[in-house]
Parts: sequence; C-alpha cells; structure tokens
Amino acid sequence: VISIEKENFLRLRKKIDALKEFLISGRGIDVFIPFVRVANILKQAKEKKINFGEFDENLLIEEGEKKLYQFYIKEREKLLSLNKQNSFREFLEAFAEWRKPVDNFFDEVLVMCNNEKLRNNRLALLKKINELFNLFADFSYLSLKEIENAKKI
Repeated sequence: VISIEKENFLRLRKKIDALKEFLISGRGIDVFIPFVRVANILKQAKEKKINFGEFDENLLIEEGEKKLYQFYIKEREKLLSLNKQNSFREFLEAFAEWRKPVDNFFDEVLVMCNNEKLRNNRLALLKKINELFNLFADFSYLSLKEIENAKKI
C-alpha cells in the first residue's frame, strides 16, 4: 500500500484501516493470491525483458482468457469508482470476487506459451488487470510463500 500511496497519507491510512478491518472480518489472506500470481508473472516477464505491447481483444482464443477479460470489463468501472470514492473496504470486498476468474485463467491458459503473439497478448491482459489491483496496493511485493506463512498466524 505504501508503494502506491507515497504522497497522500490520508488515503494511505484509510487503505491500511480498510485492510485491517477486511482481514479481521475473516475474509482471509487467500483473497490476495490472485493479485500476487498476476504480479509475479508480470515480474517474470519484465526480468526476461519481454516487451508485450498493447492488449488486443481479437487475439483471445481460449475460453479461460475470454472469461477473464469479460470479468475485467464487468468489474473495471466498479473498482475505479470505489477507488475514486475512497471506499477501500468495499474495494477489498470487490477484490474477493477476482479469485475464481484469475485462478481459472491460470488453470486453463498457458500464459508463457511458444506463440509469441498469444503470450504477449495474455501478458498485456494481465497488465491491464494488475493496473486495477495497483489502485489499492502493489502486490508484487508479496510472495505466495508470505501468504501461506500469514495464514499460520
């Protein structure tokens, strides 16, 4: 959260309070797994110096990627609005809905496939999604291992 809200301490505090309330409510740290998965694959692409360019809806061929894109389109405006209104608790509640579509995408679609055009488009789709997630926090700072350890506390 701090990496995103460097200049507005009031928003930073509101986000941290919302995150605390969200976790105490029992929603669980598992909610953040999709965001970490998306951030990690984008980080890997960056490390490999993959320049994937812009997203093209016409290059969606597998059902899993089509469904994820449709979900993104459906949820995008809601997240943008909640962020603009500083409704961070509701923003986190909306995050919880992303788990299944993102998990299904990774289960059904090979992002780093041999077809460069498809690979780059899939990465571009994940970048669009990650930009929404980054409205709240930069999840690339977390690892799946950290989430597993947090669940034990």
